[in-house]
Amino acid sequence: MGKKPKKNASASTAAATSTAHKSAPPQDTNSKKTRTWNSKISYGKVLPLGMLALLLVLGIASKTKLLHDPSSSSGEGSSLGKDIGVSAADVKDVQPSQTPNSNGLDVMEENGRYLRIYRNGEGDSCAMSKSVVASDKLEMVTSEMFGGQVTLKDLNKYQLDAVLTYFIASVVLDDDDEACGIPENPSPSPREQSFYKSWKTEMSARPLRNDFLKFCDMGEGSRMTIQTDHSKVVKVPAGFAGRVDAPDVTSFPCHFHTREGLRIASGEKLLQILEGRETRSRNVIEGTSCANVDGECVASDDIGTGTLDLYAVQAGRVFMFAPKFVGEIFELDHITPLLGNKVYLETISLEPRVFDIHNFFSGDEADKIVQNAINQKADSHKFKRSSTGSSGYNINPTRTSENAFDTHSKEAQTIKRRCLSTLGFDVYEEGVTDGLQVLRYNQTMAYIDHMDWIDDLSKKEEHNYDSMRLGSNRFATILLYFTDINEEAGGQTVFTKALPLGVEKEVPFHEAIQNVRNSGIASLFQSKSWEEKLVAQCETKLAVRPHRARAVLFYSQYPDGQPDPSSKHGACPVLNEQTKIAANLWVWNAPRPGFNGSPVNDWVKEKGGNTSSSNNKQLKAVFENSGEKYGDAKLYFQDSFFADLKKGKPVSVNTYEGHDWNVKVNDKIVQKWTVSNHPFQKFTL
Repeated sequence: MGKKPKKNASASTAAATSTAHKSAPPQDTNSKKTRTWNSKISYGKVLPLGMLALLLVLGIASKTKLLHDPSSSSGEGSSLGKDIGVSAADVKDVQPSQTPNSNGLDVMEENGRYLRIYRNGEGDSCAMSKSVVASDKLEMVTSEMFGGQVTLKDLNKYQLDAVLTYFIASVVLDDDDEACGIPENPSPSPREQSFYKSWKTEMSARPLRNDFLKFCDMGEGSRMTIQTDHSKVVKVPAGFAGRVDAPDVTSFPCHFHTREGLRIASGEKLLQILEGRETRSRNVIEGTSCANVDGECVASDDIGTGTLDLYAVQAGRVFMFAPKFVGEIFELDHITPLLGNKVYLETISLEPRVFDIHNFFSGDEADKIVQNAINQKADSHKFKRSSTGSSGYNINPTRTSENAFDTHSKEAQTIKRRCLSTLGFDVYEEGVTDGLQVLRYNQTMAYIDHMDWIDDLSKKEEHNYDSMRLGSNRFATILLYFTDINEEAGGQTVFTKALPLGVEKEVPFHEAIQNVRNSGIASLFQSKSWEEKLVAQCETKLAVRPHRARAVLFYSQYPDGQPDPSSKHGACPVLNEQTKIAANLWVWNAPRPGFNGSPVNDWVKEKGGNTSSSNNKQLKAVFENSGEKYGDAKLYFQDSFFADLKKGKPVSVNTYEGHDWNVKVNDKIVQKWTVSNHPFQKFTL
């Protein structure tokens, strides 16, 4: 039976705010600033009516010139057509939108919600609109920015990001507002303090209209990671992003998520939330099939309340959950429930950020993944002694487990898609995930404390692992426990930089070692060995006990891409004859090595440095049916149906060395192929 979520104090407080009392906004003691709605769109001053009307006419005329004359927006990022996602030719003949009511937008129908703004990963809001934000207000901004050629309902997620970013910067915040700007360095590490300080100074000096825009745009070529959809991003255009003295400046927008990670991915979805037309429903990320799923999805906190919490994620960065207290619950209504039980997160720790994911996978899925791993034949995927490092197969004496990879089975793909949806991805990308690594720990097996974030300070590798700047690295790990072992058997996952819940004083290391020696629980290991030290840490630090069908999420990065040293963790030794079987999925903040769009250290590559290799490097394969023997056939990956194989309709796949592909006709296997290590292979029936 699945567990029921606990009542969340902060969530229930938000839920108590009724949309029936729109004239009295909810109190937000955590917000750094609250904002009243005024009559400006591009200007932040409240003026006498006559002068305001004149300024509005002049302002619309100025914006009309920018929208209709591509030559007037030749600053950063080239023409406006490129910035707003339409061609200059399309924009050229668009008539200017109707000017707003001179009494201000407050006179419009107040059918909407208050907006509370958070920076990605922060539990406290940085600003809140004091007035209700109605769809009409956003509609006017949309019309102004796009010259009246599209409506709010028609905006795709990239266009919506530009509209919302500008709306928050110019309406929820003032032009000279410092709230929601670039935060102080979240990392306590002294290694990057100097760089962060100089970077923040440089970014803050840009002539953008306020600090929120500076927060969203981390600087192309500086710290803005390039994602695979970068070319589709719609910038906040010239005339909107810059100060009055910098009319040609553009900026990259934030993208926006709910508290539960759901990306606001269209204007229609935003309207459904603002206007209260949304009902509870289920959805999954693109590329995922799911039975009995209808409609769009929305987070539970957004239904029936008067406030929409928006989490602003910088361009090129990824969403991160932002808990405020241990035990806080995040109900993930946008994840398809498993066997009728709602999927939800429960906060285990704030530093590091660790969560239980309840009702995330089933015991049946666990058994199938383990069997898939046992059946692997390729040397790169089958069970063998675990390795470490980013290049090749390297045995580490402080990692004694066995592991295998399940990358493309039906169960692995289902779990991987569920993981990405949980983490806030609205589109599945194979390139940001490793295969499911299945781990087997027999008696005495363990893994010393380490970080999942890969350190390449010397820049020896071709891949750029510096996720603080332009590189990609592991940012989140989801652990899946497949077996039950009793408490005396050990096998916990221990976070060695954190204390157990409720413990405020750390046990001195020499006392911890002496305690485990006196108790005899470390008698399997030599005195002063790394295993003995790890057992002592497992008894005195924050430890997560494995049990069947338990899932745990933790982050290895801060929201801005810096490595989080508090995420250092180890696999505690198994202390008796029981066997611990688990799996983990590493998720990257941008494409990982071996995939298109993965960032590289060009200077290393040019000098002939080491090329990053992977034990499971992706390969390309094409399967075709010549039709000479079989008219219709079916292509299977192992025993999972993949596609129909018909004459003249080749099937292209991403696959890996050692993968077995079968062709069936009338449910009988008529052809078997095994993928080699060649980067491109063609198989003909």
